Amino acid sequence: MQYTEKEIKRILEAHRKWLWSEEGGERAVLTGADLRRAVLTGAVLTGADLRRADFGELGRSITPDPTLRKKVASYILSHQGLLVMSHWHQDTATWRDWRKENPDAIPNGEYCDTTHCEAGWIVVFGSKDQPRILEVEDQFGTPLAAHLLCPEIPIADFYIDNEEKLEQMRELVGVNLNSA
Repeated sequence: MQYTEKEIKRILEAHRKWLWSEEGGERAVLTGADLRRAVLTGAVLTGADLRRADFGELGRSITPDPTLRKKVASYILSHQGLLVMSHWHQDTATWRDWRKENPDAIPNGEYCDTTHCEAGWIVVFGSKDQPRILEVEDQFGTPLAAHLLCPEIPIADFYIDNEEKLEQMRELVGVNLNSA
């Protein structure tokens, strides 16, 4: 299904209202939608139906990484203070410059004095092996980029609070919750 830019904006605005239980809200149903040219950066897609949506060649260029979620969780759990689920970075130029200068390094939060939500860390780690994920992030936003790398994580999980996310991560890596 092909939508105009205006129609996409209307659908996303109605979806935002739906999420906040505002009048005129409606869940975004973009099943099978042609989103190859859509700019979704900043859109909150929690609960949106994106099944079989076409993100074009760019979306198809990303290969899910079944090991990435656990790598990110282990890293975050071993480096306190790097996870802030409410922080969505807007200026990614700093760490992208750092990534170009240090292609094989794993960021530690010190290079740009920033923290990331889980989705942000997934994109940071995923960009090492799949640099095109940065283009996906630019066009479709961090949550969708992270979801393409780790489709086992529901987009809604990128919007939970720190404690709940840390608990999920501890469970994922097998850390005893009573001793953590």
